[in-house]
Amino acid sequence: MVKVHNYKFEPNNIFTYEGNTILFKIENVTISEHNFTLTDPEGAVIEDVDVPRDKTVEIKVTFSRTGIYNFYCNKPFHSTFGMNGQIEVVGR
Repeated sequence: MVKVHNYKFEPNNIFTYEGNTILFKIENVTISEHNFTLTDPEGAVIEDVDVPRDKTVEIKVTFSRTGIYNFYCNKPFHSTFGMNGQIEVVGR
């Protein structure tokens, strides 16, 4: 479960192994609209979903390569205010 708070994700640092699939349940517990954008180690967007206020959105991601994947809210200034995080994917 990833919770969306005012300008932060919790947790904002996640660790997993190459080949693992994670089901993200992204719960927005705020009164504002937010977004969850996930990029691969090269910066290409692999997921981009809106997370309405007081709602939960589920996405499933398989991490096929090692590296640092970044996630953030793409709403104006939200990432600048700290609404971001990373997923470290390492080999087995």
